[in-house]
Amino acid sequence: MMHRNFASLFLFCATAFVIPLNASAAPITAPTGLNPGDIYRLVFVTSTTGIATSSNIADYNAFVTSVAAGIPELASLGTTWSVIGSTASVAARDNTGTNPNVATGSPIYRLDDVRIANNNTDLWDGGIAQSLMVNESGGQVSQDYAFTGSLLDGQPHARYPLGSISGASNLGRTDLLVGWVDASFDSPSALHRFYAISGELTVVPEPSTLLLVGIGATVFAGWGLRSRSRRKR
Repeated sequence: MMHRNFASLFLFCATAFVIPLNASAAPITAPTGLNPGDIYRLVFVTSTTGIATSSNIADYNAFVTSVAAGIPELASLGTTWSVIGSTASVAARDNTGTNPNVATGSPIYRLDDVRIANNNTDLWDGGIAQSLMVNESGGQVSQDYAFTGSLLDGQPHARYPLGSISGASNLGRTDLLVGWVDASFDSPSALHRFYAISGELTVVPEPSTLLLVGIGATVFAGWGLRSRSRRKR
């Protein structure tokens, strides 16, 4: 049964596309305002839709990973992608490594350079700073729903997790702040989007900065050698 659900999930991923409002946008993967060495995460809502009949969280992680892999800017990051969703046995905050009881975490940004949460606690405190209406290409989507199977604190919904046998799975709404993860529910066989979040990423210096550092190190090393040479004389 799990294999049939898995195949169905990816069948819908391949065939059910929702066109973003801004198809020409490009994802911003290096948020402004951060310094080299700073840690952050990226988040998006999928432009493709799928079903939520599987009780295996790995199926949904594979779904959002395949969506991210189709965008060169995201694929080049070399990070992991996880669904912001809960099955009956796996909580969204654990699946994504954002459990505030385990780690403080880092700021989380949409792919249009907008911060939605300052850290793990901020993500799961009942609401986010900005809605999750940006897809993997950096374009905005219309008001829509995303399968989450979760409560506001990132725990599984008792009756409506992903892969629910109750006949429904919990939904978040892309245009809401408080209801972004817990706004409604629908049949697991219905078609809806999913939220995806990256692993932790580190800001790297710009190439020009690295070049200047390298030149400075070379000059400093040369000065040191000349100084030692003079002392030997």
